[in-house]
Amino acid sequence: MSYKQKKAHQKAQRLQNLKDNTATLEDLYVEFESHDEGRLLNLTKYGVQFSPSTEKWYDKWGKERFGMKGLIEYMKREDRDG
Repeated sequence: MSYKQKKAHQKAQRLQNLKDNTATLEDLYVEFESHDEGRLLNLTKYGVQFSPSTEKWYDKWGKERFGMKGLIEYMKREDRDG
C-alpha cells in the first residue's frame, strides 16, 4: 500500500469513526455539545471532551484517555458513583 493510499484509508476510517461514535452516544442518550463540525464533543454531564474520529478523550481532571469502550465504562461509573 502506497503512502497516499494509506493516508486516504486513514482519513476514511476517521470519518467513519466520527459517524459511528457520535451515533453511539446519541443511541445512549448522552447529551453533548458539538464543536468544529462534530470533531470535538463536550459531554457536559461528565466533564469530558471527546474526539469521536480518533476516540481520544480527556476526563474532568484533564487526563488523556483512548477508546469508546473506556468512555462508556467511565460514564457508567460516574452515573453509579455520582
